[in-house]
Amino acid sequence: MPGADGFSLVDRVPSTAGVVFVTAHEKFAARAFDVAAIDYLLKPVDPDRLTDCLNRVHAKLMAQEADARISIDEGDRVRRVAAAAIVAVEQFADSQVCLHISHDTPAIVSGRLGEWAERLAKSGMIRVGRSLAIRPTAIVHFERLSRNEMVVDLHGVSKTFQLGRTAAIRVNRLLGTAPLPPGAA
Repeated sequence: MPGADGFSLVDRVPSTAGVVFVTAHEKFAARAFDVAAIDYLLKPVDPDRLTDCLNRVHAKLMAQEADARISIDEGDRVRRVAAAAIVAVEQFADSQVCLHISHDTPAIVSGRLGEWAERLAKSGMIRVGRSLAIRPTAIVHFERLSRNEMVVDLHGVSKTFQLGRTAAIRVNRLLGTAPLPPGAA
C-alpha cells in the first residue's frame, strides 16, 4: 500500500467489522491488538493458523448477531429485546404474529410470519411450517405424539408447540435426530 499502512485504514472500517492483519512484519503485532484486531497473521500464512483465524472471525460475527437487539412495537409501547431471545414466531392472525421471547412475556405485533422469520434468520430462526418459525438451539425437549405429530418445548417459554407432520420432519432434520416412522416423510 504505497503511502499508507493497515493502521491508517482501521479508522475507516465500521466498528461492526472485524480486522485481521496479514503481514510479514511481526513488530506490529502488539499495535494491531491495541486497535482491537481479531488476529494477526504472519506471511507466509500457515494453513492451520488461517483456520484458527477464520474460526475467531466467525465467532465474533456470531456474537454480534446474538447481541443484536430488535425494537418490538406493541402499539402502546416499544420493547427492545435481543434477537437471540426470540425463540419462536407464530402466525397469530392475518397480519399479526406472536413473538415468543425467552423468560419474557410474548409480544403480539404487526406483520407476517415470513417477514419476521427473514428478519430473524441471521440470528438462527428457521421457518418450520406455514404458521411457525423456531430457533432450533432453543429446543429443550421434544416428543413424538404420533407419526404425524410432535410437541416441542423451547427454552424460557411456558407454551408447548404442537407440530404437524411437515414441521416435525423439518425439526428432526434440524436436530439430526432419527426420522419419523416409515411413511411419515
